[in-house]
Amino acid sequence: MDKRAIDCYKSLKEGLGTHSPSHGTVCRWVNDIKNGWAKTEYALHSAAPTSVMDGRHVEQAKSVLEYTRNISCKATATEVRISPASVYCILTNSLGK
Repeated sequence: MDKRAIDCYKSLKEGLGTHSPSHGTVCRWVNDIKNGWAKTEYALHSAAPTSVMDGRHVEQAKSVLEYTRNISCKATATEVRISPASVYCILTNSLGK
């Protein structure tokens, strides 16, 4: 593989924008591939721990979103006191947004 991790990261960032993986994740992927990793299957899992996917956090995030429709994941995370990634999982997995 000729591409450096930063080149891969920039390409992903350009194509996926805010939904792109972190630079550290891309570095790990590139390193794994360079070391012969060839597994193409992965385990399906939520990025958020189940403790923040409970009904209480889902309801808190839902009420914040109903109050302020154009709020970001980061701002919602601050209000609900969970990570932005957990808010994103709640939005996509539990609320279908």
